[in-house]
Amino acid sequence: MTATRVEEAAFGHRSAKGEWSPLEPTQYAPVFVWPPRPAAFAKWLVRDYVLGQNLLYFVAALIAWLYLTPSASTLESWGAGWVVAILARNLGVVLLLYGALHLRLYVRKAQGDLFKFRARDLKTDSPLFLFRNQTRDNMFWTLGFGVPIWTGFECLMLWAHANGNIT
Repeated sequence: MTATRVEEAAFGHRSAKGEWSPLEPTQYAPVFVWPPRPAAFAKWLVRDYVLGQNLLYFVAALIAWLYLTPSASTLESWGAGWVVAILARNLGVVLLLYGALHLRLYVRKAQGDLFKFRARDLKTDSPLFLFRNQTRDNMFWTLGFGVPIWTGFECLMLWAHANGNIT
């Protein structure tokens, strides 16, 4: 048993089928528990919420807002230019983030099957998927529908904010 398997075993176990499950069920954040526990909430807020992955998301959002979003004066009237720019930005973010994760976890298999709930590879010849390939199917639905819908909503909100309809 390698050190990584020992680490995985400290957090969960694998069934006879090879499916991993955590030892402890998911717990609510201290903000949602009763009776309130102010000390636990403060610790969670600083350590897990502010200084956790949310800090990275905040910095990425700030960079996107400051450098990759058109000015409010541009957003006041609809224009294909700024809508396409936001769509391109969102496509770039999705391709960069999910592409990096896919490359690391599925192409290079850097983590192997550690902490993977189902220790099997993505399907490549299955009638369950539109293109008989799980990765292509995921890319089609994400890039063809998810990102354009997200972008449409974002553009609507940016336009409404620039025109004073929402604050």
